[in-house]
Amino acid sequence: MEKLILLFAFACWTGISAQPPVNNKDSLTAKKITVTTSLTDYIPRMTLETKRYNIGVEFYVKNGKSIYTNLGYIHSNGSAGGFFKVSSLGTQGMSMEVEGRHYFKKHRILPAAAIIVMPHLLQYYSKERLNTGYYTGINTSYQYSLTQRETSNKDPYYVTQNNVGLLAMIGYQCQKKYKLIIDQSIGLGVVFVHSTSSNSFGLITGNSYGNFNDFKGILPNIAYEFRIGF
Repeated sequence: MEKLILLFAFACWTGISAQPPVNNKDSLTAKKITVTTSLTDYIPRMTLETKRYNIGVEFYVKNGKSIYTNLGYIHSNGSAGGFFKVSSLGTQGMSMEVEGRHYFKKHRILPAAAIIVMPHLLQYYSKERLNTGYYTGINTSYQYSLTQRETSNKDPYYVTQNNVGLLAMIGYQCQKKYKLIIDQSIGLGVVFVHSTSSNSFGLITGNSYGNFNDFKGILPNIAYEFRIGF
C-alpha cells in the first residue's frame, strides 16, 4: 500500500509539471492539478492510536468546479488501551475519498472565521486563482480497517470495520510563495459503520467502546482537515 501511494504521488507530480495553467476571461488562472496531503491525519487517532499516510489530488474542471480525491494507508503506532481507547494490539487499513467542490471566487478572509479557526490566519496575503478562496463541497469516503484484539484469556481475534461517510464541507484554499498550497476545511455529516469480529468468545478486555466488535449503524460525524501541498 505504501508503494502504491508513492507511485500515485509520482504520477500526480508528473502531471503537474506537464499541465499549463487554465486561462479565464476574468484574468484569473487555475492550476489544473494540485497535490496535497492532510497533516491532521498524521496525528494518532484517540480510539485506536492510528494515523493515516495519505496523498490527495485536486483536478480543476471549469467554472469554479473541481474534483478532489485522496488515497490513504492506515497504520497504528502499536497497542492501544485506556478508558477513552479501544484496547487493541494493532490496526491496519486503507481509505479513499472523492469530493466535489465549488469555488466562490471570494478571497477576502472573514475576520470571524479567522478567530474561530486560528490556522486560517496562515492564509492571509495569498495569490488569487480560480481554485483558491472559499469553497463548498460534498465529500464521500470509504474506510476499511482490520484490528487485532485479544480476550481476557489472551486469545487473539480480529475485528473488521467498514465505514462509508458523507460530509457537507466548507473550506478555504490558498497559494502562498513558492507555489505552496494551504487548504483547510470543516465538514458536518454522517458515517455508516459496520464492524464484525471473527472470533470474540470469552471476556473482552476492558474499554469504553463495548459495541466496537459487532456494530452496525449510522453515526454523526464532524471532520477538520488541514492540508498542504503544491
